[in-house]
Amino acid sequence: MKNRFLVIVYIFLFFFLAVSAITRYAEKGLPVILMSLAMGALYLLPAILERLLHIIIPPLLKYMILTFLFLCLQIGGILSFYDRFDGWDSFIHLVSGFLTPALALSVISIFNRNSLFLKTLSPGFILVFMVFFASGVSLLWEYIEFFTDTLLGTNHLNDTLLDNGQVDIGLIDTMTDLLLSQSASFISAFCLYRAIKKDRWLSISRILITRENHQAN
Repeated sequence: MKNRFLVIVYIFLFFFLAVSAITRYAEKGLPVILMSLAMGALYLLPAILERLLHIIIPPLLKYMILTFLFLCLQIGGILSFYDRFDGWDSFIHLVSGFLTPALALSVISIFNRNSLFLKTLSPGFILVFMVFFASGVSLLWEYIEFFTDTLLGTNHLNDTLLDNGQVDIGLIDTMTDLLLSQSASFISAFCLYRAIKKDRWLSISRILITRENHQAN
């Protein structure tokens, strides 16, 4: 890692992870240690993928990914913010919506083996692709929450007590999460669309994953 600030970010993340594991061990026991080890592996995943897939993840996008992992898994899972605050899960879905359109652009770049391929596509088509890609990721997330609730006994799809006394089994929670993530993704996708329309490729390159032999210009 040549970026000194990125090294500092990693030092903070692993230090905070160790402190979190130690302080939460008395309450959660061995599972928090295993979760912390998995969390550490996920923090290293961007660097590992760069080496294995011969890709370049720009520093800004790494910060975004690491921040999302920190909020989603370390703060939400290890520090139990999902249990402490009712709106934390919805907040995480909102954050994910801002991130997924940038990943959609990277998918186009990587699968076509050339970041310059983006310049040959219609900005309108890229906008539609980003929106639907983000929608697919949001839906996949809800599938994962459903299966973990079913198989592992978690409660990601929160039940809601209705005014008529009946209990909604996860539908309101699911739809709220989808609306938040897709609204955020549309805003993010539209901003990227405007940048593409105005040929601001230097700005886009800061969040675009490329192959080592094809840098974004």
